[in-house]
Amino acid sequence: MWFNCFLKLLKFSALFLLLLLGQPGGVSAPFPQVWNMPADNPNFVGREEILSEVFHIFHKNSLKTAVISGHQGFGKSQTAKHYAHQKFANYDVVWWFRANQYLKPQFEKFAQAMAPCLGWDRERENAVTTMNHERLISLVKEGIRQKNFKCLIIFDDAQTYADIEPYILFSHEKTIHTLITTKNGNLSQNSIQIKPFERKNSVKYINIFLNDEPEKSKELLADHLSDCPAALALSINYIKSYPGMGIERYLSKHKEAKTSLLPEN
Repeated sequence: MWFNCFLKLLKFSALFLLLLLGQPGGVSAPFPQVWNMPADNPNFVGREEILSEVFHIFHKNSLKTAVISGHQGFGKSQTAKHYAHQKFANYDVVWWFRANQYLKPQFEKFAQAMAPCLGWDRERENAVTTMNHERLISLVKEGIRQKNFKCLIIFDDAQTYADIEPYILFSHEKTIHTLITTKNGNLSQNSIQIKPFERKNSVKYINIFLNDEPEKSKELLADHLSDCPAALALSINYIKSYPGMGIERYLSKHKEAKTSLLPEN
């Protein structure tokens, strides 16, 4: 009987440890009270300068808003997610808004998640989706200010600043950090421009999945795809999906396909 009890205790302990390890940072880092971040990319590489610049803006500038801009496929969202998973222990609240989608219901979910932390009673919490939306925004902002919460709020893929402006908590509050990703290069004059990978990071990324390929082939693949992270991910996934494909064969088929699309003279 005692042995069965011991086994149950062991299973419970293992489950509890797995749950803790499933949180960002594992068992040692304090977890934000409010959190909805998508999972981090376990194969994230590079972007050290951008991550460092975002951190610098949040901790050195008076305006606590950082904007990462650049073409589609260059890894803006991945970089924003990685920053949140790196720095979450510095915050009480980390929240991800999909700025290319309708923000009203997203903010209502945010308000519902914040309600217990703001000390709202059940009646106010239940009224989140029915009360005047501007009043709801005002109540959440004021509650966060009064509680002095440390927040990282991310607006991913914003089209214009006007779309997200009502939902930005406070632009100059030291404890409120806002991170925006956008394809719109005119959204901010001081945006951080994200560019294709440096070649060393392209090769590093390819190595994660295709380590046995010749180094020359990895360089050729990176060059052929102009070091675009999204294009590299798609090509690697294609190569891995077909046994015996390999980089050289993939490049050959890719060039053949492009040639076949050229107009005849």
